[in-house]
Amino acid sequence: MVAGCQLDCRAGSGAAGAGAGVHRAPGLQEAASQQAAAAARRASAVSSVLQQYGALQVASGNHEGIADAALRVIGHSGVADTFYVYDLGEVARLHATWVETMPRVAPFYAVKCNPEPGMVAMLNALGAGFDCASVQELKCAAAHDVPQDRVIFANPCKRPADFRYARENGVEYTTFDCVSELDKIAVGYPAFKCVLRIRCDDADAKINLGLKYGADLTDVPMLLGMACHLGLQVVGVSFHVGSGCQNVGVYADAIAAAREAFDIAATYGFNMELLDVGGGFTAPYDEPTTQLFYQTAGVINGALERCFPVGCGVRIIAEPGRYFAETSATLFTTILGQRDRRAADGRPFRDYWLSDGTYGSFRIQVAVDGLEPNYSVLRSPLLPPPTADEAHSLLHCRLWGNSDRDGDVVHKAALLPPLRDGDWLMFPYAGAYTICAASNYGGVCFTQPLKVFVHSAEALVRDSCEHKMALTLDSPDVAEDDSVDSISCDRASCGGGALDAAGTAVEGCGLLLLHAGSGSENGAVDNFDCMSVASEATGLGAEAYCGSGAAEAEMGEACYVGQGLVGDGKVKVLDQEAALLRVFAQGCTERAAAPTNEELLGISTV
Repeated sequence: MVAGCQLDCRAGSGAAGAGAGVHRAPGLQEAASQQAAAAARRASAVSSVLQQYGALQVASGNHEGIADAALRVIGHSGVADTFYVYDLGEVARLHATWVETMPRVAPFYAVKCNPEPGMVAMLNALGAGFDCASVQELKCAAAHDVPQDRVIFANPCKRPADFRYARENGVEYTTFDCVSELDKIAVGYPAFKCVLRIRCDDADAKINLGLKYGADLTDVPMLLGMACHLGLQVVGVSFHVGSGCQNVGVYADAIAAAREAFDIAATYGFNMELLDVGGGFTAPYDEPTTQLFYQTAGVINGALERCFPVGCGVRIIAEPGRYFAETSATLFTTILGQRDRRAADGRPFRDYWLSDGTYGSFRIQVAVDGLEPNYSVLRSPLLPPPTADEAHSLLHCRLWGNSDRDGDVVHKAALLPPLRDGDWLMFPYAGAYTICAASNYGGVCFTQPLKVFVHSAEALVRDSCEHKMALTLDSPDVAEDDSVDSISCDRASCGGGALDAAGTAVEGCGLLLLHAGSGSENGAVDNFDCMSVASEATGLGAEAYCGSGAAEAEMGEACYVGQGLVGDGKVKVLDQEAALLRVFAQGCTERAAAPTNEELLGISTV
């Protein structure tokens, strides 16, 4: 028997190895078949989302590609109010990056960051879970048929109505961090699977969340004892280091603290099954953020291996919000008005009024957090080309929001060329904590802007700002006669630099000038192969689930094929190939008569 065991163990080649391999093959084949079936289901679900939201393919997800899509909308619809461009391709790529980088950590999207149904639908199709902090967010997940094991009600201080909804709809998981919440759970919904939220902060996070929620580790024994006394089931531990974490080592400290809380819970007889490492993640879109993300992932993976090794029986989730939303949406605001002023020291400056403001998409970023947004200029294709002075001179400016309040200032010290009423400002990376906080103050419909859904074929360039803006000398997209010597990027503003009259760069102003090119007339309309894009997003070839070829989506509404974008002889789109674009108009009372797709794109439906 011993010799036989040794022979089996040695099998790696020859007859014995072949026999052992044949014996194990059915299990491997079954696992591979299950994985392929799951991937096929995800691909089919992704395809359905792309068709439902009309997310047609554009050549590139970088700034120029998104600006090109926006110019098509402006040029063919005459839209003169705020709108967003959502890139569902970016959402899918970020999900793939997450799964590859942290395969043990299931992402539960923080819906509060941006509850856009298109993003929720895409993430659900990809198999992500959802972190919900309110009944409205729970309803959002339910509307997309998200199963309860992929939902956590992560609110440590719930309302009575929250318990009623959770009880009536079978919500399973929730968080707590104090005795008061345990008492409410015992009365309102004792069947909850409770997750203890502990405190572990990054002091340098963009948004600190530890002052309000999270129990100190010294209070953990008391809270677990109270939960045991009340007959509640505690099943896990959660923490949140803060939105936009900068000091990645805090994750290791927090996971170690969670391990300690797990061990204490075991002494009370709790069956601990869930670890929630919270949020704080930033999407890797340039060198600093890419380095930050992969450092964060490395710290988390290492800490999990030490404290919660594979096979420990604990499911691990996270609550990324900004990670998925920030780079997946771009905000466009138009110039509504302007005037010239002089500062107290006599220096001239210009006021611009925007179609959005701190009562709309800029409420959290500007009014609450005191940050200044990044911006780029988008010249209106409906106006004449700018004069030399308009194209190259720069003015100190103040950007006002569209309300009657003096405090509604989007940017106090912007640097811009002379703009015309009807020109546009593009605010990239505007998906996180923007539209979710908007109001309809003063009767202005900030909460329901026009939305454009696209699916970019190429990833957002995750490199330096210089490469992202395509303004370096070695880029083939800069015209040969351009005299751009160098581009310096202010990492704080992450802008490209404006070009002065001599063709050099104005450093650190966060400015990129974009102008409309000569679009084709009545460009050809074509169908978009949603299944092919779905297969790319899930890593499974279309032929694996749709037979001889991918099923073509029937585009019942107009699509426009354009020819790219040229930036005043200085900047060109990275890919000048034709881009498909379909627009969904979702308006409120003032926009109830939203333009049809035919009107938006200026062509007939095929």
